[in-house]
Amino acid sequence: MANPFDVSRRQVAALVPASALAAVGDHHALTALFPVLAARLDRLSQRNAGSLTQYAGEERQWLADARLFYGYHRFLPDLDRLIGQELAQPRQPTPAAFADAALALLREQGFNQTEAVRYFGLFYQLRRAYRFIDSALIGSSPCMRQFRRALWNNIFGCDLRVYERYLWNRMEDFSTLLLGETGSGKGSAAAAIGRSVFIPFDPASNRFQHGVADTFLTVNLAEFPESLIESELFGHR
Repeated sequence: MANPFDVSRRQVAALVPASALAAVGDHHALTALFPVLAARLDRLSQRNAGSLTQYAGEERQWLADARLFYGYHRFLPDLDRLIGQELAQPRQPTPAAFADAALALLREQGFNQTEAVRYFGLFYQLRRAYRFIDSALIGSSPCMRQFRRALWNNIFGCDLRVYERYLWNRMEDFSTLLLGETGSGKGSAAAAIGRSVFIPFDPASNRFQHGVADTFLTVNLAEFPESLIESELFGHR
């Protein structure tokens, strides 16, 4: 449940064989954990000990984290295709052809239907956030890496478990103020945050409730009276 912009290849190398890390190429190092984790989960299932319903407390949480990591990475290519389709057809929600398979997998692993739908929405949000933060900001200097980490934490907080339990539908209640010189990338950073909000999934229509383009709207504050801006930012007197 770590911030992907705060995880290095060296940290992952301590957990997986060198061949697994080399196989991911230019992809994020965390993807190297997928085949290793999949093999261990398969061994649990073969011993009839792989369902969340068989565990409680901390052990259940560990297995749930592993199952969610597995499910998320298994459907990464599908999530990327869906995001690409959404961007190519702004404001027109696209059917998620792989949703039935993803929801079925989550249910098989011990999550109920309500949890499965919410976690599927979280998968989509996580992938959008990573994609937009990684691609919208140019540069790999230490300050840019720190900026990406900060943007991720701005969306999900510093503990993804806390986010998915209590804040997944509340983060829009909090405002973010980005400061910087003209041309420093404030607009790109704001767009990355805005396009990474949680979008609920509707199993009945097999679509997310609205498109990616609907989650971020730019407004020129110079068009509004100063008094109105002050009241929106600081409250009415």
